Amino acid sequence: MFSQSVVVIPACQLLVHEVNRGKGRALKTAFSYIKEQQLAVKTIVTADADGQHAAEDVMALITVAKDYPNTILLGVRDFDQDNVPSKNDLNKLKNQNAEAFWFFLFP
Repeated sequence: MFSQSVVVIPACQLLVHEVNRGKGRALKTAFSYIKEQQLAVKTIVTADADGQHAAEDVMALITVAKDYPNTILLGVRDFDQDNVPSKNDLNKLKNQNAEAFWFFLFP
């Protein structure tokens, strides 16, 4: 599972909602966590951990983000690739697993 592959990455914090509460709630949880822990960070990268994002692609975004401080960067998936799962496959994955959300913190 994707979320298991990212927890071994240094500076990665995995937050999990046992029940899918939506992306908005996941973002609120993440930013509340950062505020409550009083974490001093320069870069925050967020992504759903439901299998639709490759860890390698997220790492590529992190590499680019380091070169552009004080900038909001958005990653966009390439839907022309043969290995992009179908929407039905993604929905099955979401329904079978607890919704997980993860982010990287770089001091």
